Amino acid sequence: MNLSDFVAISSLESKEHATRKDPKIISIDWILGLRCNFSCSYCSPYLHNTFSPHAKLEDIQNNLLKTLNNIAQESKKELKFNITGGEPFVHPDIIEIFRSIHSLETTKYVGVVTNGSVSVEKYIEASKYLDQLVFSLHFERGWTEISRTLEKLIKLNSIQDLYLTTHVMAEHGYFEDVKKVIEILDQYNIKYIIRKIHPHYIDQEAINRETVKDKNFLDNKKDLTYDTSNDIIEPKPYYTKEELEFLEKDYKVGWNTMRIYNTHGKYQEINPDQLKTSGLNTFKNWTCFVGIDRLQIEADGTVYRAVCMEGGSIGSIFEGITIPDGPITCGSKTCLCAADVIVRKYKEEKYSSFVSE
Repeated sequence: MNLSDFVAISSLESKEHATRKDPKIISIDWILGLRCNFSCSYCSPYLHNTFSPHAKLEDIQNNLLKTLNNIAQESKKELKFNITGGEPFVHPDIIEIFRSIHSLETTKYVGVVTNGSVSVEKYIEASKYLDQLVFSLHFERGWTEISRTLEKLIKLNSIQDLYLTTHVMAEHGYFEDVKKVIEILDQYNIKYIIRKIHPHYIDQEAINRETVKDKNFLDNKKDLTYDTSNDIIEPKPYYTKEELEFLEKDYKVGWNTMRIYNTHGKYQEINPDQLKTSGLNTFKNWTCFVGIDRLQIEADGTVYRAVCMEGGSIGSIFEGITIPDGPITCGSKTCLCAADVIVRKYKEEKYSSFVSE
């Protein structure tokens, strides 16, 4: 099957996704907070800082989790949590938060993304309540810190029933280190994916998200060329030709989380980064099940259908959430977040049966 010859997508986030067209699972992408102990040059300001207050444990337990549990019960679905930040592990109550999520009767799965900066002992403690632990390796932090993180990965990889994965953040100028890390991960049989960087000053996702909240956002973006007729951001070059060739030709898939279907209903299992690296993550005018299969919770408690914020806010964890009664027609030129890429979607109604009942 030609990678570009697809007309529908379904997720492989769980066994239920693989066996049912409607998986009866709501995936929750939750930005726990913006506080982070790293300041990566390519990370958008809307995703991290050093001063935002931590969400209160009581609010998380009495508002967020109760609300989500009620929604799952009413819709007869289960919850899959994907927790990000900021850096989730800087929250002083992070273990208790994991414990509270794990104890919900509707919780199916709990995963978290971390920069690998806390002790291996804390990760081991957290693993009691986690199904998946995702490390991100940031090369501008220096080889000494990368080495410490690799040591933690090697120790954690022996924990049974913990799905350990690694995002190798392929930063421009660090590709020799990237190759070195890949060799080590292969040696210890640690799953990984090579992530293509979108620097924050050309971050289409950030622009999409910020324009939802502030229509004047682009006025101060001097580094961008904005074509309003096509809704396209023309970025400055980031990668060298050789780096792009490595990403596109030597790309190794660590795990597959989606299926793509051709016009005959035949499918291929791939990773969303394969679509992103190949420039095939364009779904404008497709029918997408964000808001049905997936919800996005911002650090301030605002809830959207997905990371892309298509369709605007659907509520707040403090004031109530109105779950959409159907899928949405995508209005974005590009789908940059892997979490959004894998959500069920189809190009035309005649292909809807591939991914919906």
